[in-house]
Amino acid sequence: MMRDHRPGSPSALHDRNRASVVEALRARGSLAQADLARETGLSAATVSTIVRALAEEGLVDVANGPGRRRIVDLAGSVGYTVGIDYGYRHITVAVSARTRDLLCELRSPVDPRISAPGGLAVARRLVRDALDRAGIGRDEVVGAGMGLPVPVSRSTGRVGLDGILPSWTGIDAAALASEVLDLPVAVSVDNDANLGALAELRWGAAIGASDVVYLAMSEGLGAGIVLGGRVYSGSAGTAGEIGHVRVDGAGRSCRCGRRGCLETVASAQALATTLRQFLGEAPTVAKAVDLARLGDLDCRDALEAVGRYAGAALADACNLLNPELIVVGGEMAQAAHIVVPIMQRTIARQAIPGAAQSVRVRACKLGQRAHVLGAIALAAANVETSPVFDS
Repeated sequence: MMRDHRPGSPSALHDRNRASVVEALRARGSLAQADLARETGLSAATVSTIVRALAEEGLVDVANGPGRRRIVDLAGSVGYTVGIDYGYRHITVAVSARTRDLLCELRSPVDPRISAPGGLAVARRLVRDALDRAGIGRDEVVGAGMGLPVPVSRSTGRVGLDGILPSWTGIDAAALASEVLDLPVAVSVDNDANLGALAELRWGAAIGASDVVYLAMSEGLGAGIVLGGRVYSGSAGTAGEIGHVRVDGAGRSCRCGRRGCLETVASAQALATTLRQFLGEAPTVAKAVDLARLGDLDCRDALEAVGRYAGAALADACNLLNPELIVVGGEMAQAAHIVVPIMQRTIARQAIPGAAQSVRVRACKLGQRAHVLGAIALAAANVETSPVFDS
């Protein structure tokens, strides 16, 4: 007899409860059965029944822990996921058995001028090395995701015109990645800021939030927008291109062809350009932060300026979107103790009171791993057919 899956039916309720248990294990890793009940809000009896069924299907492992507690974990038989963070100057690859649990992580520098197929060839080598080091067969991979620092259309899969990697413009990123990486599954691709937002939503600073702006501040500058708990990409994948909000009409020329974009004054590259005239070299964000901590006023002033410019753009974003949380990620998150308080104060001054009073600004919790973890979350979501992106 066919099961009744109508909303509110016993079968639908069972499926939702089962999904809650599996998602809690994916998000938190190993949990005692009692903790699993608290995490999901389900009764101990319901969790026990679900865990027993999952164990019989080979989807979870159950072991006796300290104090005779039953420890539940997802079984390795559920397969492995591969995440790729394809950055401006680096490629990071990670392999996971249970989303956030990384079995192997490898990173390689890459020339920003390299062709898309050439960069993916580097990624393919890293993926194969990571699988070998983790002792995982290629045929055990059930999902793969990749983040790019460019707008990616969710309807066509093609890279937009305004990306920081010109060699990718117009390319069907998912199709090319699937072909070159040669994995047994198709590769899902999205903007890296979107994936950073997804990772922080699942495992980081945005857990429990519904409306979030994740600000990725590295060589370029973009935002991942979460509305109602789902990542919003826009009709052409360009939602969140906050780096091209105009903040200084007489400012520097931007790669997009306009002047005074936020990216020209608040990115890691812009910071290095500003400080070169004082230091005689273009420092990394980490070095600028260290010098500011040691009392270098030029570095301190430059970082504070980044916070003011970004705060002004975020004030407009708060007026438009009314998020409850802004998470600062990317390289500039290393300067969070300087830039975040200034962002918060600038938003308080420039946003409308209701929007300013309801938003918090905080640094990301996942650090430089946020984007590769987001790629793994994307891969896992596609395996689970979870609706993490807007339709």
